[in-house]
Amino acid sequence: MDRRHFLRTAAGAASLLAARPNWLQALAQQDRAREDGAPVATAGRRVVVVMLDGGNDWLDTVVPFADDLYHRARPDLAHAPAKLLRLDDTSAMHPALVHMHARHQAGGMAILHGVGHPDPNLSHFRAKDILDGGDPKNLAPTSGWLGRLVDARRPDDADPTALVSVGAVSTPLALRAERHQACVVPGRTSYKPRVAPAGADARSAEARRRAIERLNRVSGDGRTADVARAVGSAQVSVAALDAALARPPRVPYPDTRLAGQLEVVARLIEADLSTTAFHVAQPGYDTHSSQAATHAGLLAALDGALGAFLRDLEAQETLARTLVLVVSEFGRRVAQNGIGATAGTDHGTAGQVWWFGGTVRAGLHGAAPRLDRLDANGNLVHDVDYRCVLGDVVERWLGVPQETVLGARFDSTGVLPA
Repeated sequence: MDRRHFLRTAAGAASLLAARPNWLQALAQQDRAREDGAPVATAGRRVVVVMLDGGNDWLDTVVPFADDLYHRARPDLAHAPAKLLRLDDTSAMHPALVHMHARHQAGGMAILHGVGHPDPNLSHFRAKDILDGGDPKNLAPTSGWLGRLVDARRPDDADPTALVSVGAVSTPLALRAERHQACVVPGRTSYKPRVAPAGADARSAEARRRAIERLNRVSGDGRTADVARAVGSAQVSVAALDAALARPPRVPYPDTRLAGQLEVVARLIEADLSTTAFHVAQPGYDTHSSQAATHAGLLAALDGALGAFLRDLEAQETLARTLVLVVSEFGRRVAQNGIGATAGTDHGTAGQVWWFGGTVRAGLHGAAPRLDRLDANGNLVHDVDYRCVLGDVVERWLGVPQETVLGARFDSTGVLPA
């Protein structure tokens, strides 16, 4: 299903409603603008966030192998320099990151060092709220930075595919919005509207389905119109996603959970469903013990999945309009805990952000980790406020003033051109 086919299908499903949804009108106008040769600001651009859930050990990911303090702090976790994938004379990638190393060396990846926030919090829950909410002062955020971004960028539509989470069972905070409801797609075959409670018999489910269809046909007053619109949007998004996922992958993907999630994202991007933000997550990065083997497996899965995904976008010629970010809620402590094979690392602070696609300026950005400049808890001191990263995505990539989403202005990271 391409964009034009999607618009026709969506319009047909939306005919059940009293009026054509605003988001369909907006998409149709955008397509007309393209046909007329008129410029559409940042049209077709999107962002994909890959969350390394649990707090990735960035020092074990991009390794400062030339720093003796690294080897002294991690006698059982430090890598022998000869086994690493060199980036320059002082840093190298973990041996499992074969595809990422090749992409970096070919000029297709940016690594931003030293990202954190002014008041680090070592709780997973609070740190993720700070990252996803985009506001470290808000103790109970109800919306996320990507949700507010889409609300600001597309205020007059309610496109049911504007925000998409793949692999989750509930909406990640980063995608929560006031005007838009994110699509939450647990997997390739599990995105279906639930018309009856779990365990309901077939007769009850069929009766409820017919009742919903009647509601769609006759709904016109305020008491039921919102329900009808929600149901209609769900039907449209299910039809659009089903058609998009029927496409075969352009490249082979590894048989891992993350690879499956990113393959779904690739199919939705290829279908051009006007999605602005995608979100996927890879859990397991809370490596307090037995880190060496666990982290190697996680990075190998990340490397294979992300490598296939980026090759897929290149094959469909959409990578230039797609900005891919790899983030985590925090890094890990510099010194190891435990000894031998059981050694691990505790919750830390500053880490990295990886950037791919779009107009990314490839290479290493920011100051390399300073292991001789730690805070009172033995953690790295950040140099780049994480909101500088969000601000670049919001304003430089997607054209929305960052104050609208973040409430203030932050310096650019320099990874994206002005």
